[in-house]
Amino acid sequence: MVLTVSVLLDRWFLTMMPPYLLWVTAKASLALAVPPAAKLEKFDREISVSIKTIEIEVNVAWIRVLGLAALQGAITLTWIIYNLYMPALLTQFGFPLTVAQSILVIENLLAVAVEPTMGALSDQASRRGQGRFPFIIGGVIVAAAAFMIIPVIVIVGTPTGIARWLLPVFLIVWALAMAAFRSPSLYLLKKCASNQNLPRAAAMLTIVAGLFAAIRPFSTDFILNLGPMVAFAIGSVGLLLSTFVLRQLFPKNESDSAPPFEPEVKTTTGHAIFSELKPYWATLALIFGAGLGGAWSLRFSTAAVSKLLAVQFPGIDVTWLVSIFFFLIMGAALPLGVVAAKIGNHKAMLISIAAAALGLGMLGLWSNMFLWPLVIILVLAGLSVVTTGAVPFALSVMPSRWGGLGIGTYFGGFTFAALWLHAIFNPILGSASLASVAFLAAGSFLISWLCIAASLNMLPNQKFNLTPQTALFAAGMIWAVILFLGQDV
Repeated sequence: MVLTVSVLLDRWFLTMMPPYLLWVTAKASLALAVPPAAKLEKFDREISVSIKTIEIEVNVAWIRVLGLAALQGAITLTWIIYNLYMPALLTQFGFPLTVAQSILVIENLLAVAVEPTMGALSDQASRRGQGRFPFIIGGVIVAAAAFMIIPVIVIVGTPTGIARWLLPVFLIVWALAMAAFRSPSLYLLKKCASNQNLPRAAAMLTIVAGLFAAIRPFSTDFILNLGPMVAFAIGSVGLLLSTFVLRQLFPKNESDSAPPFEPEVKTTTGHAIFSELKPYWATLALIFGAGLGGAWSLRFSTAAVSKLLAVQFPGIDVTWLVSIFFFLIMGAALPLGVVAAKIGNHKAMLISIAAAALGLGMLGLWSNMFLWPLVIILVLAGLSVVTTGAVPFALSVMPSRWGGLGIGTYFGGFTFAALWLHAIFNPILGSASLASVAFLAAGSFLISWLCIAASLNMLPNQKFNLTPQTALFAAGMIWAVILFLGQDV
């Protein structure tokens, strides 16, 4: 018996095929004299294994993921421009630098409510068939317009009377508009990959974030030399252009339907929505806590790594070394995303967070420990997995119909943590000791670990011997201790 499989492929498709698909084609194209049973059975097994691999690969719509990553990159760029120019613009308009700090606190305080609210509203709109893009497009247009108006106010306006207060008002309006479309836009990740492969898709967002974090110290002078009008115009155009591209990648008739195992629930009134969400309050609190711990662990562990590198390499500019650290986070995102997809996002997050917290705790006890490279590796892996797994985590523990609310709640906790960073920690981290910052970072990782571990009970066929109430109490105690230590660092 001769088995011959003819495959007709043009030159372009042949060059773009993944290696494992080329292997299957070559294997199948051979004319083999096949004995009756043994080789046919072996050939079928090889084909079935390869098909499973192909299914995993096509379960990530990489073009869509890249479009979503482009929007996140534009968002990050505008925030970099905003943070670089805001103090100077306020000073130019006669405001003291303390006003800049107050504005950041107000922005984060308002965003704590805006993020989950807009996520929930986009969930409701999607279930009515209106989709999430009205929230995304509307938020981007308002943000882009406000971003362009900010430098115009400074250049054209006068720092007297009511006109003087237009600047802080538009700064806050812009920040709130940016918060308004983050949750609806990140929910689109669910349309880019299967649930299992969400960490792989989310790794692209971590790569973009890591890239901007790595090049930020060396792009500061370039951005400032552009001047406010050009820099803010670039940020606005980037937002609008990336949103336009993203809109083309998602058909307008594509709706969010509940999975077959999840009943479709229609809620229109506030009371009905509140009643429907009642079983999920504990879950939302855990998501909020995980976001808070994620923000603090990112800030504190980065500061700890910076101080550790300064101790180990006293004659070298630490800025370069920290940039390499962020490049490594970026490079580790995709491989660790693949691991998370294979073993489960929750398990990957719990393992990496525990390892990072352990390493930072040891660093706090023995600041001159010879295993410092291992600590950096553990922190690097922990930050990469936490950043990559954030959105998949929020989507996994909430019903599909409330996915936007879950994402918004996570980033609500994230911005709540940023509020405390601006109000208390950022001014004192530079003078704090390595041991103190390492303990702050370890405690922050532990807050995330407790919340993520307790949320395992919300997953089907998953149990963990930690109730949400116990986890939230323990996380709250750690949070209070961190705030107390922040007063004495």
